[in-house]
Amino acid sequence: MEIIEHSQEVYPSTFNLANPPITDSSIVQSDYIQIFPTLPLNSSGNPIQFQYVSSQSHYLELESAYILTECKITTHDEKNITSSDNVTIVEDIQDAIFSNAELLISSFPLFRSKGLYPWSVHYANLLSESDTNKNALTAGLYYPDTTTSFDALTKTGYAKRKGITNLSQPFDLIRKAFISLFDSSRPLPPLLDFTLTYHRAADSFVLCGSEPVAVSGGTTVAKPDNNCSYKLVITKCVLNIRRLILHDSIVKKHKALAAAGSNYLWPVRHLETKSFLITSGSTEYQSELMLSQSLPEYVAICLVSQTALNGTLETNPFRFDPHNLASVNIHVDGSSTIFRSINLGSDDRLVQGFYSLIQTSGGRGIGITRDSYKTKAIVAFDLVPNKLENAFHPITRSTLRIDLKFRQVTTANLFVLCFSQYETLISVDPRDRSLSIDAMLM
Repeated sequence: MEIIEHSQEVYPSTFNLANPPITDSSIVQSDYIQIFPTLPLNSSGNPIQFQYVSSQSHYLELESAYILTECKITTHDEKNITSSDNVTIVEDIQDAIFSNAELLISSFPLFRSKGLYPWSVHYANLLSESDTNKNALTAGLYYPDTTTSFDALTKTGYAKRKGITNLSQPFDLIRKAFISLFDSSRPLPPLLDFTLTYHRAADSFVLCGSEPVAVSGGTTVAKPDNNCSYKLVITKCVLNIRRLILHDSIVKKHKALAAAGSNYLWPVRHLETKSFLITSGSTEYQSELMLSQSLPEYVAICLVSQTALNGTLETNPFRFDPHNLASVNIHVDGSSTIFRSINLGSDDRLVQGFYSLIQTSGGRGIGITRDSYKTKAIVAFDLVPNKLENAFHPITRSTLRIDLKFRQVTTANLFVLCFSQYETLISVDPRDRSLSIDAMLM
């Protein structure tokens, strides 16, 4: 048997027949704590805010955090709905329920969404939907729509959701915190407090179906578009998070780092979402984005109607139709120029756009098939030369421009949603609990 020169000869640990398995003694004790909102839930105007006051010895496993919410659908005056009411929750209620989120660590504003929080979370879920995650998403009642009609008689996601929420019966859903720091596998050390705040989305955004028809003097009268006849009532909302007591040897090392003046670091990947309006009657669109941060790892774009973006009972805010999009071009100007172009066929021939999403996912499973891509038409572009896992890329500050061309004149106002993923390093000085970040997330 010949071995390549300079190649290191190894053999798998499975052949170490006399060696026992390694022992992980890093965690001495763990339990889940429940954090309840600081404000009453009975007002839809109140934000849902969770406050955690740290202890001297507990670490927090942020990636384990989840929010258990109990809800029900009622009429606007909080009476029970009947079987004749054609209404249920939107296809991705776990993402739609909150319009904005904010995170403060020791009073430092670490994260604040910019009004497009539901789409950021929805996109992140779509791009990371492995078989395991797909099952987990059903805990948040994610049953996507397969048709444009909200008809409980057809075998659609709408019918499934309506069966769960009918007659104002209470239902539970579980969602993750969906904040970039909470995706980190590194725990939050003792003596760091946090305040996590969610702002509720409008009822017309989180519910779908049709308005009830009132009859007055023999004349059918419809409710105004901006007056939703139904209400999503949140009766319970609890943040559950795992706290840890680590082995003394690990705690001593952390204290030694602090005494030596070293900061605690959390490398995270942050998804930023921006929107741009395309007015009705357009055949092309060009945007200029001045990047204040480093060049993102990738950029993905999709189109959503202005009506759906604002939220109505009759529309699905997470439906991304192609809208006769013919091509998407990305230009990056800097020390070197990056140009990427994706040409799309008819709305029934979108395979190049679909494959761009698969490439950007880095080999992970995505929650979109070739068939469902017709209503989840997201086009993605890689902007970094390599994808080494758990590694950051050199910082490149550039100007990015997106060009869109349509096969036909647009017939309604559309919004371009632009998703950009950035590498971010969060640093905490354990001596005075001050925070800093290498790229502002707000």
